[in-house]
Amino acid sequence: MKALAIRHVLAEHLGMVERSLRNLGFKVEYLDTAKGETLKEPLEEYSLLVVLGGYMGAYEENLYPFLSYEFRLMEQALKLNIPILGICLGAQMLAKVLRARVFKGDKGKEIGWMDVFKVGEHELFQEFPNTLKVFQWHGDTFELPKGAVRVYASEKYENQAFVYGKAVGLQFHIEVD
Repeated sequence: MKALAIRHVLAEHLGMVERSLRNLGFKVEYLDTAKGETLKEPLEEYSLLVVLGGYMGAYEENLYPFLSYEFRLMEQALKLNIPILGICLGAQMLAKVLRARVFKGDKGKEIGWMDVFKVGEHELFQEFPNTLKVFQWHGDTFELPKGAVRVYASEKYENQAFVYGKAVGLQFHIEVD
């Protein structure tokens, strides 16, 4: 099993998620698209696609052309039924690929350790607590994609975690301890 992690900033890597993936038997590979890297193997070779965070907005393709390439990879993963985990920017990108609007949040930034609250049910989150303390670092938000299940919300922004098929979007940084 191989996991592909798209990294936008070297400091924003898989963190604790990488340790968990390796413990589950995954081989982890990074793709640094912001540095011009593209896939060397077909996407079908991967069992999981993780799209990590970054300082850019999911709506800034004109400033960061590599985002267009990533959107195409995410669309292909959805068509191939490859599970996707989007973290922060990755969640916003997933929402955009699913035709939801991504925009600057009008309630200010969320930065620091904050609580998110379970507002929906999904089998992937059945063992998760009703309140989760997570690390936030974002100013953008998104509308819930049509057909997605909202699982967590915060006091400021209602879309903190969602599931769409085999894709999960987390507005917060689950990889940080």
